[in-house]
Amino acid sequence: MPKRKNIVWFDNGMYQGGTNRGYDSVNLFDKETNTIAVFRKGENGEYNRLTTTCKVTPVEENHLYQSDGNYVTEAVLSNQNGLTVINPITNMNNNDL
Repeated sequence: MPKRKNIVWFDNGMYQGGTNRGYDSVNLFDKETNTIAVFRKGENGEYNRLTTTCKVTPVEENHLYQSDGNYVTEAVLSNQNGLTVINPITNMNNNDL
């Protein structure tokens, strides 16, 4: 997937950010197939472990772009009580997705 054309790279992304399962990741999104590949980042900031690939729903895609790379599943997004989003610029909580 990294060698395909028109892939959107989120180098400072997250997987399920704002939840207990969240972690730093590099997320590659293929707009043509609506597929995301998530690579977990190690403590040294490098990524080398593919953790998941899946089709992205329109709700998930919208959140991915609005959060600058935080891939959160639609099931979690629909349960806002289970998600706290931290704005990286202001460091403030935003539970109003």
